[in-house]
Amino acid sequence: MAGAKAKTAHVNMMTDTIIANLSLEGLRAVMRGVLSSQPAATPAFEEQTRNYLNETASQFQTVSVTAKQEDGISYTTPSLKDLRRRICCMVGCGMCYEALPILRQIVQQLSGIASEDDSLQNDTAAVDGDIVQALTAIQKTLLSPTGSRELSAEEAEPVTQLHQAVLAYQEDCVARKQPFVLERASDALALLLNPGLSESVMVPRAELAPEVIPETFTLDGQTLPRIFNGLWQLSSPAWGSASRSKMMDQFSSSVQRGFTAFDMADHYGDAEIIFGRYRSSSAYSNKMFAATKYCIFHPMTVTEEAVRANVSERCRRLNTNEIDLLQFHWQFVRTSLRHPGPGLIMGSTTTTNISKRCNISKQIRA
Repeated sequence: MAGAKAKTAHVNMMTDTIIANLSLEGLRAVMRGVLSSQPAATPAFEEQTRNYLNETASQFQTVSVTAKQEDGISYTTPSLKDLRRRICCMVGCGMCYEALPILRQIVQQLSGIASEDDSLQNDTAAVDGDIVQALTAIQKTLLSPTGSRELSAEEAEPVTQLHQAVLAYQEDCVARKQPFVLERASDALALLLNPGLSESVMVPRAELAPEVIPETFTLDGQTLPRIFNGLWQLSSPAWGSASRSKMMDQFSSSVQRGFTAFDMADHYGDAEIIFGRYRSSSAYSNKMFAATKYCIFHPMTVTEEAVRANVSERCRRLNTNEIDLLQFHWQFVRTSLRHPGPGLIMGSTTTTNISKRCNISKQIRA
């Protein structure tokens, strides 16, 4: 028994030697490898992350993310990046609600300072993306066996407080005649707190007509480019962040070059909201094609009510009465062949086309 204990201690010591000496890039690669090859370790990894964040919370209670130079120009401090990293960790390990007060404090500190500097606006746009990612994680907590539920009073409180901080920031930007960068966060917060809220109308954009491109295919009589604009990057600020106006400028540039089809999903952050706003503001909205997804990543009872609610939500976020293409994705392979979801979606009057992609092996099919 004594020998076994000594061996275990020796292994742990050598393991710690690896952790202490691996480069940050190497440690990340090893951790990703462990979690992908041993999925059962994920809950323990998340729990230890939560423990660490809770133990170190006092270090981040009074952090200043902005400062002023001698000439009065404001800038963001390195503490902003530290807080943003912490927020990303909180969202990743299931502490999305706990991240909201920190985001609120950041927004409150950003309010009232000059934001004409590009670097300051870029940092604010990154915070905008962080808020959207946190809200996307919160939406996942609302999933239930029958579809989704509304926020409880306790859950709604930090969301409401963050929304109020964003609105105060917007008022300050208007008063200072400065650009309001937290547009994505404002929209996502309003829709989370008021699911039935209608999208506001945007001023039509000045655009050139889409070019005709040679590589196309036909779907249900509509000619589409073979290459779609994929919006999966909007699922996380880890892929980069930008203001909503810059994103719409990029959408416009793609459309004018003939790439009029866009692919997104219900869990790609606020991709549906941004595209819906852009298309509604374009004079060439009838030339565009929106493909989105209804994804089921948790066990649930698929009912007509749940399906209709999800499809209606896709329409609401896309600011449309009809979805061009709805792709139905489900995670549980062994139940896929008897899944009622596609049939219920086909019965919906708000869906033009449904794409049912099947990757089930012959053994499971049998």
